[in-house]
Amino acid sequence: MVIDARLREIDYGEWEGLTRKDVFTKWPELYSKYKEDPLTNLPPAGESPLRALERIEDFWQELQHSPSMQGVSKFTVVTHNGVARILLAHLTGTPIQKYRERRIDNASVSKVLLDGLGKAIVVYENRTEHLK
Repeated sequence: MVIDARLREIDYGEWEGLTRKDVFTKWPELYSKYKEDPLTNLPPAGESPLRALERIEDFWQELQHSPSMQGVSKFTVVTHNGVARILLAHLTGTPIQKYRERRIDNASVSKVLLDGLGKAIVVYENRTEHLK
């Protein structure tokens, strides 16, 4: 097992630890704009999804090219909702500003295959049958 800080959740700044209702109550206009375009309407003191994408993509590239991964046919990556949505959007070619449209439930599973050239193929995402 390897713990990697690049997989930490997006920093929501002043919104950290608040419910959506709390955020909407205190910042109604900003929250509405954030839902429409999270790239240019950040939470106060929050991390940009583009900056998060940089660290997530850096992790993904390093993972694929790491000598310790040579000959490894299966591995598991455990991370947070926002990070998973950004990674899946990136891997599927979805515009990053739409990453929040993906649904990733707690403890859900997504399966990604890598072809021989390192291209990612998302087989499925957000499976939760194992939780029943």
